[in-house]
Amino acid sequence: MEVDLSSRIGWSTSPAAWSNVEAVGLDMLTVLGSDTRDWLRINLQLYAVRVDAQQSHPFAFDGTGEWKFQPRNSFLDILLLPRGVLTARAGHFELPYGLEAYIDTNGTLRQYTTGRDLGIKTDWGSALTGTHAGIEWIASLSRGSGNEWNGSGDPWLALGRIGMPLDGASSVGLTAAGGDIRVAGKAPPQARWRVAVDGRIEFLSFDLLGELSGGQDEGAGRVGGVVELDWRNRSEVFLGYFQMFPEWRNSTRGAEARLELRSGFLWRVVRGLSLSAEIRQAAAAPDGQPHSTGIFTQIRYRL
Repeated sequence: MEVDLSSRIGWSTSPAAWSNVEAVGLDMLTVLGSDTRDWLRINLQLYAVRVDAQQSHPFAFDGTGEWKFQPRNSFLDILLLPRGVLTARAGHFELPYGLEAYIDTNGTLRQYTTGRDLGIKTDWGSALTGTHAGIEWIASLSRGSGNEWNGSGDPWLALGRIGMPLDGASSVGLTAAGGDIRVAGKAPPQARWRVAVDGRIEFLSFDLLGELSGGQDEGAGRVGGVVELDWRNRSEVFLGYFQMFPEWRNSTRGAEARLELRSGFLWRVVRGLSLSAEIRQAAAAPDGQPHSTGIFTQIRYRL
């Protein structure tokens, strides 16, 4: 079991400038099995989170500094067949969408497109996962309401992904998702669907990652993605990255184009202690919307 402590401070050029997020959590992984194989895997990430934000904040918070219980990846895996061939999962888990199917971004500044595309990053539900001939797959059916179980309006989300493992020199994956989702806690649920292709290429100490998605929000077309170039030192103590998030969508105002640029780093100072920072710049935005800049820093300690 580990204790996870983090504090994040952000500043933006938008009128409501400052934000800070504190989190205290317990992280536990337990494996139960016999002499011949493992049968059950219990993963618990139980957190108390406080958000004090003048700017935008997660919908579960009102930005006034109130502490709230927020589970992250907290689920039960039943290992139906050994060596990852077939596993059943139930509980609260990060949605296996695109690049985030294999890269854990919970509690970090570095993010990808799950929240943008689906409106939620984690959900309550069940899933089947498996591997065959070097290919990994997952199919999930979840509540569609995010961190908090809320059946009002009968939300739901179905998701499937198939792809190569991310631990090789290159990988590619395909994700499809759709349902009636409680986006940002709003009612009624919003009809959304997405199809996304993602890939990764490793060369020397660099990784080039990309994802392209397309779909609809309540019938309005939307195309988006992310491109990331990152670098790790040989000991993997330091990670630096640059990201581009292009997006095109139809709205009541017509076609809109956006482009956000992000650059950041993660430095593992000593065992358990990490520092990270990120700069975010809206390089392109629809007419009348500001090209805001944000600076975010985070300190995190796991013991």
